[in-house]
Amino acid sequence: MGLGNTIRKARNALLASHRLAPHSLVSALGQTLGLPHDSSKLRVALAVPGIQARAKLLAENLSKDDLSRIVGPHGLLAPKWSLRSSTERSEELSRIFEEYMNEIIHEIFVALSTQTSTVPVASWRSEWANSAVTEQHVRQLWGTGDVLRQERASWSHLGVGFSVIDNAVSLDLVQRARTELGALASDGALTDESKAACNPGSRRLVLDFSTEENRNRIPPALLELCNSLACLPAALQETAAAMESAMPGTLLIPSLRLHPSVMAATYGPGSYYSPHLDKYAGGSHGFLNSRVLTVLLYLNPEWSHGDGGELRLFSAQKSSQNANGIGQVPSLLGSSTVDHSASTAATAYEEDSYVDIPPLAGRIVMFRSRDVWHGIRELSSERWALTLWVLTDLES
Repeated sequence: MGLGNTIRKARNALLASHRLAPHSLVSALGQTLGLPHDSSKLRVALAVPGIQARAKLLAENLSKDDLSRIVGPHGLLAPKWSLRSSTERSEELSRIFEEYMNEIIHEIFVALSTQTSTVPVASWRSEWANSAVTEQHVRQLWGTGDVLRQERASWSHLGVGFSVIDNAVSLDLVQRARTELGALASDGALTDESKAACNPGSRRLVLDFSTEENRNRIPPALLELCNSLACLPAALQETAAAMESAMPGTLLIPSLRLHPSVMAATYGPGSYYSPHLDKYAGGSHGFLNSRVLTVLLYLNPEWSHGDGGELRLFSAQKSSQNANGIGQVPSLLGSSTVDHSASTAATAYEEDSYVDIPPLAGRIVMFRSRDVWHGIRELSSERWALTLWVLTDLES
């Protein structure tokens, strides 16, 4: 299996910008390539062309080893592989290992791209955001466990980092934005309906307002909302810094960066979103992405109870390795420095411990992307929301 165009670009980016690459990902890649633990980033980058040969060698050695390590109900390969030849097992393991190493390279490429395409949140400020954000919002988002449970919100007993700003924007602005989104949908600007099992029926549109040219393409009400959402992270960060200075150790504040881009998404009748985390980068091996804060603005002036579409928040529990082998690949390859938490592992949240948050017009909800399990209840009518993901570097 050769390197695809994306992987080839990622490899070249790593060679060109290896000093900026996240240490944890480069270290994991070096370990899988069999390099010494203290290898420099440049040495790892130079070794990338050897991925295919390394995957093949490791697979050949393991396929001759004790089958219980790799085949069976809890192994990397399904039980049927015990009936295959050593060569066939070796080829399948080689494919899996190469795919894993290529995904690490891709995540390094994404991290490097994030560094160059994002800005400090302080670049986006407004009086509206400063007045909307309070110390309570900060405590609910980034307070330590005891601080979270001392809050008196309806979701406080879940012990998750979550907060709400009600009536954040006017109903007139919400309605104008909905009209603009309806026009964009009629013009075919949205994606086709999702066929994914986890969120069937959803459609979306990315509103990138990072340049003047892009901003000129966005209708006025939507652009006003995008600008407003982009200013919230700076207000949160500044309020949190002042609180932490007064009460050290009571908050867990990440460093924040912003890519000026918002996703507009709609769910129609019968649509839903299964419980998940927003930290999952995709692919087959559950790598951590750079999202740390999710900000949602609901645009549903006609929503009423019974329409569905509530955001369901869950209590989290410690998850075990899931049964399909994810998590075993890095172990077999000798890599132990990367997060591999699958986004939709059903064992990682308390199914019976939840709170439903109605998607009311003008309501903003904010939560920690990496550890708040959430889903969307099945709908009987249309639901719209804007989503801003606030990022950090992968070393944070």
